[in-house]
Amino acid sequence: MSVAIPLVSTPLVNFSSPQFRNSRSPDPLSIFYANCRSIRSKSHHLSFLLSSFTYRIISLCETWLDVSDSDALLIGQSPEFLSFRNNRVISDEYGRGGGVALIVHNSLSPALVSSFSSLLLEAITVDLHIDYRNDLPFRKIRIITVYRSPSSPAQSLSSFIAYLTHLLSSDFPCIILGDFNLPHIDWLGLSSPSQNDLLDFVSDHHFSQFVPFPTRFNNFLDLVFCDRDIIHNVSPLLPISDHLSVGFELRIPSPPPRHHVPSRVYRLADWTTINSCFFNHDWTVALRDLNATDSFIYFVEFVNNVLDSCVPLSKPSSLCRYPRNVKILFSKSNHLARIAPNSLACHKMAQRFNSALLDYHCYLENRIVATSNSKAFYKFCSGKLKAPKSTPSAIINSIQFHPFDQSRQMCCFLRIFLFCLHLPTALPSSSRTYPFFHIRHSLCHPSRHLTKCNIVHYGLHNPRRIFTINNVPLAEPIVKDRNVEKVIVKDLGVHFSPTLSFSYHISKVVLKARTKMNLMFKSFHSKCPIIYSKAFTTFILPNIEYCSVIWNPTSSVKLTKELERVQRDFTRRLYSRCGLPPVSYSERLRDLKFTTLEQRRFVTDIVFLHSIIHKRYLLDVSSLLITAPLNRTLRNGHPLRISLPFLPHNSQSTLASRAISTWNSLESSSVALPHDPFRKFISSSLNTLFPTSLLFSRFNSVNHSKTPTTNYARLFASRSPIFPQSRKQARKPVFAFLGVGAACLIAGVGYIAYSTLTGNPPDLMGALDKGYSLL
Repeated sequence: MSVAIPLVSTPLVNFSSPQFRNSRSPDPLSIFYANCRSIRSKSHHLSFLLSSFTYRIISLCETWLDVSDSDALLIGQSPEFLSFRNNRVISDEYGRGGGVALIVHNSLSPALVSSFSSLLLEAITVDLHIDYRNDLPFRKIRIITVYRSPSSPAQSLSSFIAYLTHLLSSDFPCIILGDFNLPHIDWLGLSSPSQNDLLDFVSDHHFSQFVPFPTRFNNFLDLVFCDRDIIHNVSPLLPISDHLSVGFELRIPSPPPRHHVPSRVYRLADWTTINSCFFNHDWTVALRDLNATDSFIYFVEFVNNVLDSCVPLSKPSSLCRYPRNVKILFSKSNHLARIAPNSLACHKMAQRFNSALLDYHCYLENRIVATSNSKAFYKFCSGKLKAPKSTPSAIINSIQFHPFDQSRQMCCFLRIFLFCLHLPTALPSSSRTYPFFHIRHSLCHPSRHLTKCNIVHYGLHNPRRIFTINNVPLAEPIVKDRNVEKVIVKDLGVHFSPTLSFSYHISKVVLKARTKMNLMFKSFHSKCPIIYSKAFTTFILPNIEYCSVIWNPTSSVKLTKELERVQRDFTRRLYSRCGLPPVSYSERLRDLKFTTLEQRRFVTDIVFLHSIIHKRYLLDVSSLLITAPLNRTLRNGHPLRISLPFLPHNSQSTLASRAISTWNSLESSSVALPHDPFRKFISSSLNTLFPTSLLFSRFNSVNHSKTPTTNYARLFASRSPIFPQSRKQARKPVFAFLGVGAACLIAGVGYIAYSTLTGNPPDLMGALDKGYSLL
């Protein structure tokens, strides 16, 4: 071992401060490691680290992420970083937890090598390429982030050691860091009470352990190993969980910063001086003896000179945009973590920093809403809710070699290009490119394209013909939906089934909407309801309502409720986040000025039918609807009435069958409106035009015009006193009326039965009067 690791029993540990560096020497490559215990609630910490300091590599353990979490939760609005992660496969036996992630700056050209998952143990391997330095004995660094649960069996650790053995090489250094949960190993004497495979691996491959302090109480749980002496300045940092964070530097210069290219800031330009220069310049004298080319050159030079003198240039923005009090608290937290790690004062200072950082992020979100700048709001939310670009993976050939030199990269690229190139559908025989496609055809057999061709049969009585490519029959695409195999084909973002039920497509839409909704509540910290409602209508509703004219499930109550439950849960979570008292769904819609998703799909159907009939969309709809004006004039009739050429089954619906009754009942003046006024008319007339809902009865429908609203316009200050304080109080008159009616009916039926037995002719109205008198 090249570094001695003393076991420390006292909480006070003195660490040497970082050595003074010459301002001319480049900064070393810094790495930040932390055990998160769920990164979902600590995204503001990551934003602070990514935007404020010089950590080019951030390693995280216990992320607690799953497939529903996007990478935007890790890197947010930092597009210069790439994220790699390996989530734990959640099961009923072990539940949530685990998971590792690695965030790397793109200047290091990171590439994913592989990931490892075993029972309660996860790891991920990434290569960092040092292409900006030629004076180093190696060109890349391999970094491996590991998390091992305390309940992980010994077999998982043995499998991981075997996995590590194949990743080591003498050509480049390898760094292994993470939470191993092995507190009983003495790293000074390289001894353990029991046999441990990790200790044998470290000794056999000449690795050194570089963390000289306990990271949780007096236990050495978070460790950093390396087989080269390139790690120094290891120190404890601000804890973001019950573990201390670890920061260290590599004896490798950091990548050079990108040069700032200034641009003109036209919003700060002196337009009065610019106009004066243009109007007071004698263009006749200036261009008198010049031809067209010279005149243009003179004009361009004149404009540039004026703009250079009157328009300021942009300055390189500082990476640290956080206020001074947040930076001071961060420095104090790191100072306490160095001199008194795992102490009560250290954790209290970390809580103060977390509170100040959270308040600042809430302030930023509220300021974005207060500016009413839609472009700034969209940019702010898209950086948090839209998934970033996929991270690159290393190209590995059949002998597990990484071809990073140009010749081998070109060969790998050509092989992939030949595999992905599409065959031409039709080419003239005289085309000069035909020999090249013939070579392509001989190199890559068309059988590889069988996986790109799908076939689906619609209808139960249509003949099922067999289609082939080179005498190979095409198979129907089979997917699993709730452990049931179904034939599903995706076209233009919509999943079609042979029965046109669209239940699979709706389940996918709901899953995607819920995933983005969960990310929204994890990424935003403000308690202002406006930012959540705007983000919901901007980023989630378009996904739910995409191509709804095709799959609108008006004939299925189950699917309609499944879609509506997305907005129902969103409004409920919004009230909980903003600290508002719980109310019914209809009242939440009225407060937020929302309509149900069922009503929104109804408006989309009517407006789309209006566009078809008015030839706004050039579609052949003769098989779906026909224009059928009446021979006689009606009071509410119009000449653009439609009829159906066929009657669909009760379990299915079409655009025309859903909208025919409403469309034919409109007045002529309404049908003749242009597109935008017609949409506003339909949206404002939902209470009279919308048919009986599958979700609400007629007396529970949302009415924005006749029903008074609560204090949402005043940012939900309190519940409006016009509503009853209890739901039971509002339902008492209804229940009393129903009880009296049922009692009258029972008494009346009894009287009729008595009259029949006695031989007297029963009288219905008399029976009801008699029943009421008996009550």
